[in-house]
Amino acid sequence: VVIVLWVIAAFAGMAIFGVLVALPIFCLAFTRLKARRPLMQSVFVALVVLVFEYTVFEWLLDYELYRGLLFSKGGFAKW
Repeated sequence: VVIVLWVIAAFAGMAIFGVLVALPIFCLAFTRLKARRPLMQSVFVALVVLVFEYTVFEWLLDYELYRGLLFSKGGFAKW
């Protein structure tokens, strides 16, 4: 049940803030709170995910990841 709540929180974060922002935050929170890793290790994981997302999708593939309801044009008004 707890893991399902983590996944729901990840999807909610992606819907509101977008993939580029939500996934590193999710990785930071999960590795810190659930996996009980040190803060610096959790920050490192989040930075690796952010650099990977940006490098592969935004830069190499020239694919704009979903920006979320807060950062996309129209945002919550589209809903």
